[in-house]
Amino acid sequence: MLRTEHPRTDFAGLLKEPGKIQPDDVRYFRGEVFRDGVVSQAEAEALFSMNTGVSQKCREWDEYFVEALSVYVVEQAEPRGYVSHANAQWVIDSISRDSRIEPGNELELVVKILDKSQSPPELLVGFALQMVRRAAPDGEGPLAPASLPRRPT
Repeated sequence: MLRTEHPRTDFAGLLKEPGKIQPDDVRYFRGEVFRDGVVSQAEAEALFSMNTGVSQKCREWDEYFVEALSVYVVEQAEPRGYVSHANAQWVIDSISRDSRIEPGNELELVVKILDKSQSPPELLVGFALQMVRRAAPDGEGPLAPASLPRRPT
């Protein structure tokens, strides 16, 4: 299972404007998190906290969130290239911790992890399918009718 190496980092306190993640913030976080070439457990947890705790996020945040966490889960956590059952459960718990799934970047994160990992665990595959099922009929997220591109008439 993934371990916490040190206490959770408080990235929200580093925002230029409280409650809003802007492109400059993302550039700063990218430089700080990837400075040593490794995304730590504490940094991964801080990214999840930022994602759920900050209401206004720029497009660059979504890209960074998916990139950093998929690198951490698939390429840095053991076993590298795979996702263990315990790591899959950590991702699911992290996404579900606020009882609300962000169908945009959190769904994209799960899909990216599944795509990058060799033989992903059924637990994570099932969770992804559950996210898609929930998004489609409930009209939430990227699969909501208002979010889909309209066909020309």
